[in-house]
Amino acid sequence: MEKGAGIKAWLFTIVLITFIVGGYYLMNQSIRKLEEESSNNNLVSEDTNQDIKLDKTKDYIYYTDSEEIVHELDLIYKNVNLNFQDKQGVAKVLNDETIELKQTLTYDKTVEDAPYDNLISAQYKIYTTFTYDKYISLIVDYYEYHYETLVTAKKSKTYIFDKTTGNLLNSNQLLDDYDLTEENIRTKIANHLADEDIAKEGEVLDIESTLAEITELNLFVDKIGRLSITILVKSDQKDYNEVIILN
Repeated sequence: MEKGAGIKAWLFTIVLITFIVGGYYLMNQSIRKLEEESSNNNLVSEDTNQDIKLDKTKDYIYYTDSEEIVHELDLIYKNVNLNFQDKQGVAKVLNDETIELKQTLTYDKTVEDAPYDNLISAQYKIYTTFTYDKYISLIVDYYEYHYETLVTAKKSKTYIFDKTTGNLLNSNQLLDDYDLTEENIRTKIANHLADEDIAKEGEVLDIESTLAEITELNLFVDKIGRLSITILVKSDQKDYNEVIILN
């Protein structure tokens, strides 16, 4: 009996040790797995929320070397800076363009009717920036000043960047994000202009010419997340830039 009891006690000890070691091993493996999952989740979180700003003290898009010509007209020449990796060289294109626009400044002291220090004519642009969710939108509106006709809208151009990567987004990506097609957009534009045409007194909008001149979709996302488009509206009086909310 004592011998049998000793064998049983020895077997029980072996089983107990095996159970303890095995349990520890399984628990240790589980802990390692949780640590790995936690680590992976942290990596994903960091990638999703990573700050692509090169200078953390500035906005995603900011301006330098500002030279104000006429405050009342927002006629200002300035350099645009992308505070993230400018993979497509957008800032250089826009700033080189600003140099060319600045050369259009024309003064003539012999023209007495010319206001603003005898400024005769100038071409310039106005920047607008919106940031929402993963989108950084840069809208560029172009204008021409002449002392007789004052300010005339010429065109608009938009640049949309992915805030998580800095990549430039094209219109197809935005259409997919907002579940729209170019046909949808043209219909919305036509309907909007038709309503606007009815509301205007003494002015006729040329809807067909307006739509015909839309060769690219100047889309952007506004500050509350609405997909919008800026267009040049053709009128029998004076063309103007118009923003239409699409979604």
